[in-house]
Amino acid sequence: MIRTRFAIFNAVMFQLLWFIAVQGDNIFALSATLLFFAVHGAYFIRGAEQWWFITGIAVVGWLVDSIGNTIGVIHFSGATSMRLGGTEIWFAPLWLFCIWLCFASTLLFSFYWLYQRRVLASVLGFFMVPLSYYGGAVFSESIFMMPVYQALLIIASCWAILLPLGLSVAQKKPSFRMKADCYG
Repeated sequence: MIRTRFAIFNAVMFQLLWFIAVQGDNIFALSATLLFFAVHGAYFIRGAEQWWFITGIAVVGWLVDSIGNTIGVIHFSGATSMRLGGTEIWFAPLWLFCIWLCFASTLLFSFYWLYQRRVLASVLGFFMVPLSYYGGAVFSESIFMMPVYQALLIIASCWAILLPLGLSVAQKKPSFRMKADCYG
C-alpha cells in the first residue's frame, strides 16, 4: 500500500513538473526540478546507482529529442543550434531536459508495475506519450515541422520501443527498486 502511495506521489509530482516545464521558462523548470529532486532525494532515491540511472535516461531522452529537433520532426521552443560541418545541429532546451530528469524517476517508482508487462508498456508508449508531446508542444509553443499526424506517428513508434527498454534497464538491478524501508 505504501509503495502504491509512493508511485502515485511520484506520478503527481512529475505531472506538476511537466506542466511547469512546458511553459518553456528554463528558470521555472530548473527551480521546479531542484524542488522535485530535493523531495525525491530525501524520500525516494536510494544510492548513487539510482542517480546515475536518472541522469543517463535523461541524457539519452534529451539527445533523442535533440535528434528529432535536428531532423525536423518538432522544433522545441527555446532550442539552440550550432553548425557542424555545414549541418545545423539543434539541441533541445533546458526545460525539456528537466522533464527528462523527472520522467526518469517515474521508471523507478511510478511505472514499477509495468516491469513484467513489456507489451502493455509498448502499447502505452505508442498511444499515451504522443499526447504528452502534443500537449507540451501547445503549451510551450513548439512547432511540429511536418504534418502533426506524421510527427506523432514517429514519436509513437520511438516510444513503443523506448518505454519498455527504459523499464527493462530500471528493473535490471535490485537497487533500482524502492527498498523495503521505503514501504513498510
